[in-house]
Amino acid sequence: DIPVGKTGAMPVATGKKYGLYRLENLGDEEIEIPLGILRTRHLRAPGENSTELWLAYDYRLLPVKIRHVDNKGNSLVQVATEIQLSQE
Repeated sequence: DIPVGKTGAMPVATGKKYGLYRLENLGDEEIEIPLGILRTRHLRAPGENSTELWLAYDYRLLPVKIRHVDNKGNSLVQVATEIQLSQE
């Protein structure tokens, strides 16, 4: 667990690769998305291409919102609309 305001490494799988990424813990936030109002941990990968992740406590810390800003300033936001967890 990375303390609030600190940066640490976390394994992350993207659509193209799997690796350790530096992430800064921005703290806990309540966000509203189509899935509902969720308690999340807000993380940011610092760098020229900024990526932010919101991980939902009630959904096994799955990412429920991702915002990526590229080096040209273009922004892409993805949010969860549904999550189905196995009961096994």
